[in-house]
Amino acid sequence: MGKAEVMSNMDQECLKYQKLYNWAHTLITSGVIKNMDKFPSEPSLQKKFGYSRQTVRTALQKLEEEGGLVTRVRGSGTYVSYDCSKVNEERPQVGLLLSYYSDYLFPRVYDGIESCLTEKGYAIEVAVTKNRLNDEAIYLEGILKGGDVSGLIIEGSRSAFPNPNIRLYKEIKRRNIPTLFIHNHYENMVFDSVEMSDKKCSYELTKLLIENGHRRIGGIFKYDDMQGIERYKGFIQCLSDYGVKFDDDYIRWYSTKDMEEKLSKKGLLRMYRRTKDCTAMIVYNDEVANYYMDFLEERGDYMCQRMFRWYHLMMRSF
Repeated sequence: MGKAEVMSNMDQECLKYQKLYNWAHTLITSGVIKNMDKFPSEPSLQKKFGYSRQTVRTALQKLEEEGGLVTRVRGSGTYVSYDCSKVNEERPQVGLLLSYYSDYLFPRVYDGIESCLTEKGYAIEVAVTKNRLNDEAIYLEGILKGGDVSGLIIEGSRSAFPNPNIRLYKEIKRRNIPTLFIHNHYENMVFDSVEMSDKKCSYELTKLLIENGHRRIGGIFKYDDMQGIERYKGFIQCLSDYGVKFDDDYIRWYSTKDMEEKLSKKGLLRMYRRTKDCTAMIVYNDEVANYYMDFLEERGDYMCQRMFRWYHLMMRSF
């Protein structure tokens, strides 16, 4: 192994532990995981991120030594030792309701919102639904009972479907609580929202692949969130506009509930067998793309992996 390759591996490990540290730091300081709560175990973090035991331990050590955010108890586990409520108790609060705290997106979204609100003198109260409508209802009921937020920023749960929590949102409107949706919205209620044009982005990506000679293009899409449906719409619209044949077998679907099973090695193998004749793939997001690239690497399918990594870099440029 050459010196450059050794340095490259060291840089990768550094990036990995820093990514895990940033994710954990945001979870704790935002209050998603509260003071005295047990933090995910080392084995669970290894499985979630696909990192080595040493990388996970390095990140936890940094959380403990530099930030004092966690305390590790021998034989018991790791516990949060930071109380964000004391930091925020004197400032007016804005409720932030997100569907996930994924490692690849949550810290960036939170940091952007937090920096803007802090500048204006507001604190954030964060909750995560894990894309469950019941959890969304529990949070909204708590807000309406407490009445202590100055506004709400919401990422909808299972946004591809009509929302059943209509009575709660009607009460929010009646009380004139400023409410803004991000990333999506619900079709059966009207609120202001800030969204990416998922359909157009997917259309442009598909167009780029077609212009580079691809005709057998597959896709992996999420069907219970609006973003997945819109990205699928852009994909099939572009195929139609350019006269490229659509093949049902090249399209794979998953949802929040079956994500772990569909993105397992067995699930990815089934996807691969259906789509291995494709020369390009459109994939729902970075997280799924990384799962699939790791799977291709383990299979030793380097030609397919190179193609997929090229697509992934294009996707990130949009």
